[in-house]
Amino acid sequence: MKKIISFFLCTILLIAVFTPFYTTVNARLERKSVTRFCNAVSELSEKYSDDVLNLLCTESGKNNIGASANRLVVKTTDKINGTNEVEAVYGLGWAVLQYDGKGDMLADYEKLNNLGYSVEKDRIFTVNDVQSADVRQEALKSKTEPNQPFDYAYVNSGADYIKSHLNNSSEEIVVGVMDSGIDYNHREFCGRYIDNPVDFSTSGQENDPMDELGHGTACASIVIQSTPNNVKVKPYKIFNGDGAASLSTIISAVEYILAEKDKPDIVNMSFCGYELDGQNEIQNELASRLIEHGIIVCAAAGNESAPAQYASPSGCDDVITVASHGYRNQFSEFSNYGKAVDITAPGENIYAAKLGGDYSSEFTGTSFAAPLISAACAYVIMQQPDLTPAQVEDKIEASAIYMGEDDSYYYGAGIISFINLIGNVEYPVPSASVQGGLYHDKQVVEFNDIPTGATLVYTTDKSIPTSENGTVYNAPITIENDTQLTFALVGGGEYLSPIKSNYYTIQYYAKSSDFIMISGVITSCLTNKKNIIVPDTINGKKPVELVASLFRYSDIESIVLPDSVTTLGLDCFLGAKKLKHIVANGVTTFKGDNVFYDCEQLRDVSLPNLKNVTASAFRNCKRLSEIDFGENLTELKNNMFAGSGLMRAYLPNVELGSNNAKDVFTNCPLSYCYIPNVTVLSEGIFSGCRYLYDLTIGKVSAMYSKALADCVFITKLDTSELSHIAADSLYACYIDTFYAPKCKLLPVRFGQYCYVRVIDLPNAAGVIGAGMLNCATTEELYLDRAVSVIAQSAFRNVTNLKIIYLPNVTEFYGTYTKVSSTDQLLFGDYWSKEPPLEIIWVPKANIKSDLTLNCAKLIFAPNTRQLNVTLGAKALDTKIILSEKVSSGSLSVNYTADRENYDNGPTIISQKDSYAFQYAQQKIEYGIKFTSVYNCRYISTDENDNFVYSLKGEEMRIPADYIVPCWEESEINKSRYASTYKFLLDFTNDNIINAKDYAVLIRYSADY
Repeated sequence: MKKIISFFLCTILLIAVFTPFYTTVNARLERKSVTRFCNAVSELSEKYSDDVLNLLCTESGKNNIGASANRLVVKTTDKINGTNEVEAVYGLGWAVLQYDGKGDMLADYEKLNNLGYSVEKDRIFTVNDVQSADVRQEALKSKTEPNQPFDYAYVNSGADYIKSHLNNSSEEIVVGVMDSGIDYNHREFCGRYIDNPVDFSTSGQENDPMDELGHGTACASIVIQSTPNNVKVKPYKIFNGDGAASLSTIISAVEYILAEKDKPDIVNMSFCGYELDGQNEIQNELASRLIEHGIIVCAAAGNESAPAQYASPSGCDDVITVASHGYRNQFSEFSNYGKAVDITAPGENIYAAKLGGDYSSEFTGTSFAAPLISAACAYVIMQQPDLTPAQVEDKIEASAIYMGEDDSYYYGAGIISFINLIGNVEYPVPSASVQGGLYHDKQVVEFNDIPTGATLVYTTDKSIPTSENGTVYNAPITIENDTQLTFALVGGGEYLSPIKSNYYTIQYYAKSSDFIMISGVITSCLTNKKNIIVPDTINGKKPVELVASLFRYSDIESIVLPDSVTTLGLDCFLGAKKLKHIVANGVTTFKGDNVFYDCEQLRDVSLPNLKNVTASAFRNCKRLSEIDFGENLTELKNNMFAGSGLMRAYLPNVELGSNNAKDVFTNCPLSYCYIPNVTVLSEGIFSGCRYLYDLTIGKVSAMYSKALADCVFITKLDTSELSHIAADSLYACYIDTFYAPKCKLLPVRFGQYCYVRVIDLPNAAGVIGAGMLNCATTEELYLDRAVSVIAQSAFRNVTNLKIIYLPNVTEFYGTYTKVSSTDQLLFGDYWSKEPPLEIIWVPKANIKSDLTLNCAKLIFAPNTRQLNVTLGAKALDTKIILSEKVSSGSLSVNYTADRENYDNGPTIISQKDSYAFQYAQQKIEYGIKFTSVYNCRYISTDENDNFVYSLKGEEMRIPADYIVPCWEESEINKSRYASTYKFLLDFTNDNIINAKDYAVLIRYSADY
């Protein structure tokens, strides 16, 4: 028995001794695994040089908030089979799949979703500043107060005050700044910087977190300026020098943090990515995992003037999502808003460190509001270090100064007050005799039991009360209109209590004497009250109409109309910038234009019986996110919702049969639109609707100029009935496939600056002129009935083009790459590279320009009389099909590969006695090979409907649809030698084109 006890004691002792060793070894192994994964993802990004990242650096590309690289991110611990990626990285429960093109990526995305995988496109995230948005920046500058202090953000929020009162903590608190790095040489960070020699981004020096952009430096600086010396900043560089990163990069950084021995206490994420169909599941999970490990995550809401829940990480429930306000606490026009916003902090013209050692007060965006909240979180855990992230968030929200129920959709819990984070205040906040809420007459607010030696100061203009700007309470306060009453106890230059805010809404029952009415038309409103309920009768008669301009540019804030009122006149509420609510259940008609034009605060409209609307009715109603018209509305008008905040539009009975309602929804954050009877996309109807995802319309017959310009998220659009397409109708549009079989006339310049992956117009006849595809990211172009390419710049700066299918074109100019000084200014170097053309199918064309092809697989030009082509090193095994029409001196094939790759050189396919044959014999030492048409044999048809041919043991695949136009009945019973490209139709390999071959063709060509 003693031996047994001794054995167990020894075992326990050994476990006790070696457990720390095993734990250390496992931790090291985990960190090595993370490092390997991070390095592999970084190498993958650099190897395939994310074109989308480059595009986002251009003025055009910045509109693409929904951009994604040609990669998928899959949550899995197992190897995935049956996918078409060209390369993959596995590790840490993730798979990053790299694709050669967006088509394969999208196909696998759908396949993996159907198989139940958690999969997202490796989308692009951008930093949340607005420095690059000239229009927004100019608007912000115009709102800057003339005497606005450079450091107002730190003074008004109370950061400076709390810094001087809680500066005695020795506990080190680390704020991780997941951003573009930090300029660690800046004097701002002396003694406050924790080195982290790793770079997850696609630029900069290896293992060096030096900031190349300045964004991360500014964010880290705001944390430093808001906190005492025990708070340090630590960089996690994910953004490159152009301010872009991918989801796979963020995964690497998060996994790295989770594997660290000394994790940061707080992580600041001043960036956003957008994904409507995937609901941001992976990014939200990453943020949640950090929080599960006790790390507080503060995220910028985003700068798109849209709901923050559409973005990530701001849409994650567990993070602290931060919106922006300005000097006077007004909500920032650019800031995202909505139910995901938790709190608001200063985000306009913030003073912070710049690259190179200087400072600036021009940093603007929710990016610079978030680090103020990160600093606030540091103060909470400085006082209560054992709190969980959720408890810290509760403390932060409880400290906010409430901005009223009407504005909670924008401000969340309110604006940050560092002062309210101080736990050892002398007195509780005094209690008002009347609490905030809705009242129907004026209210008198009193404060009793003010402590001796303390003074109560208050404000009614949304500012924070101080001894200098606050009104000293010495008499009851009368509140007659909507008022935010903010108050606190002060004494000796100190706050003696927290700061509190009550919001009062006063809505009056108006009297008959408050109005002048003539024949049922209210012509004047005599009351100065801002919130009114109009009586059912005025001097014994029911009102039926509001006269034109009745409340134009007024201070009215809310109004309830009796059901007898059926008509609102011209300009009725034009420019009533404080109007928030209107109830008009009886209104059926707008009598003139601009009824609610420029009502910036309007957010609650009840018009269930409205039938007849007019132009610009709700234009620039920036906070109007949803409106219910019932099912009565039957028409749309010019600029009806232009520039509004409309997110959802359910209009089942409206019709639009011609281009008679322009710019209806332009520049709205519209995500859902149900207009099933609309069959015409009028000029600019959805222009700038970058969040439009769920669009239900009829079968579109016509599309006018910029109808879908800047629409980023549209994934499906039925264009099967589309017959009219205007120039620039696809401007900056991101539809995946644009297929319009009923379009008979080739549109002019309709594809310039577009981001449509596949353009397929099988019946559009005409010539292809200058700018047809100009600065477009189109990958595949199918124009079956185009007859000629008449301009060298028809396909200009098409950086992603892979397939050109022009079966009836008689003259062809290749792609053209030339960047003007203007282009260089707007687009940088993105457009200045040759496209990765793989297939040029021009069976009837004479090629009239030199071709430079880096990735060519097939050049099908049997009728060209000349060919001068330079093939890049990636153009391996290129097949060039020519005929006897190419004569001496008109053929030049240059191959830029190293000599050791000559075995993979191009193959010319032609008749054996042609000049092409002679040329190939002369160039055989340079890797140019030759195969006679007689040596080409049809083998089979693969699963992708490609006809597979053998060429001396090598295979060549040609899509079945490409071969159909080569068939001409006049060629029946001719030999393949007599018609050069007819060898493709000899499916029986008997050297004669006949009915047997035709039978094979139609078997695989259902559309023929």
